[in-house]
Amino acid sequence: MDLQVDTDVQAPDALAILVAVMLMDFGREVWAVSAPGTWLMPVLTIYVWITAIGLVVVGLSTIDLGEHGWAIAAAVTGAIGSTVLIAMISLYGQPVTTDVGQFLHDATALAVSGQNPYQHRLGTNATTFPTPTIGGGTVTKYSYPAGAIVAMLPQYAVGLEGVRLTPTVLSVGLGVVMLAAADDEFALFAPATLLAGNLVTWPLNGLTDAIWIFALCLAAYWWSDRLLWSAVAYGFAASVEQIPWFIGPFLLVWLLRDRGGHAAGKWLAGGLATFTVVNLPFIIWSPEAWLTGALQPLFGSGSPPVHQGVGLSALTVFGAYPIAKWAQTALVAVIAAVALIVYYRRTEFRWAAWVSWMPILLVHYRSFATYFVAGLPLVAIAYFERGEYAA
Repeated sequence: MDLQVDTDVQAPDALAILVAVMLMDFGREVWAVSAPGTWLMPVLTIYVWITAIGLVVVGLSTIDLGEHGWAIAAAVTGAIGSTVLIAMISLYGQPVTTDVGQFLHDATALAVSGQNPYQHRLGTNATTFPTPTIGGGTVTKYSYPAGAIVAMLPQYAVGLEGVRLTPTVLSVGLGVVMLAAADDEFALFAPATLLAGNLVTWPLNGLTDAIWIFALCLAAYWWSDRLLWSAVAYGFAASVEQIPWFIGPFLLVWLLRDRGGHAAGKWLAGGLATFTVVNLPFIIWSPEAWLTGALQPLFGSGSPPVHQGVGLSALTVFGAYPIAKWAQTALVAVIAAVALIVYYRRTEFRWAAWVSWMPILLVHYRSFATYFVAGLPLVAIAYFERGEYAA
């Protein structure tokens, strides 16, 4: 018998079932961290599993996801977000074990007390997972621009010193921004990107990437019709983490080619002004200390971190074919230049600008899996926005 499959109907259903599978894995993890004698986490486990099984039923039903997909995606996102927020509250006050989380805690606390975080050793008390350097030591200095410290200052200024709080709230905010951009038919793509690689739970484990990812998602969401706000959001993302620096040239080329010099100048001025305002107090405080910290991950000033990552560095990490750091840094420059030329000449790649760091950082000597998983919410927003503003 010849079965005729209507892919226009089947594709959203298949996505619903796929998200249900991912949600079950999320529910398994919630169950795994539930301690005996407590009631809250087991209840959350049940809540997540009911949502996952309900999504399976939806995927196998004839419910029109072209009409109801957004509401269903919002319900799934709500289940994920509320679970993570409650888990964050239950962990409040407990120390984080990653150096990046400990560094941000120490740096923000120092800034609140009137001390320059770029001039202090950080994370020396409770860092279970330090970053080793080629010289045999570990990274002990803040190695980012100052944006994350600025983002954390309000909560620390009122005495809420849990480094998980702001990043967790913003990780849930990612779901909100994606839903704002989403269409009905494939809206479930939004919670799928929160679940992939456990991105939504990163702040619970001491990772703070949600701060810059959230800002960059806003920049992508506002790109087509609120260019100045997009520039401000991009400028803030670039003031938090170095990864957004890689996409700036691609976005500028896009604007120059498709929207003219005035739009490009407006966006560039807004982004640079935001970056400067956020970082200027720390630059004035100690220009050399700020510059050393902000550039350290890219160029490895001082004793650089060891090779690590899922890209080309894997050959060195596993001893298959060691590659010098300088060679991989040079490759980054070559790949970036080639990618920019191709991007200028091929307009069909325009929306890929939002994740253009992925092929570039794949050859960097530090290419953690998190660098690439971090871009998945941007993939969702670019996908939705591309459909709405195809021209």
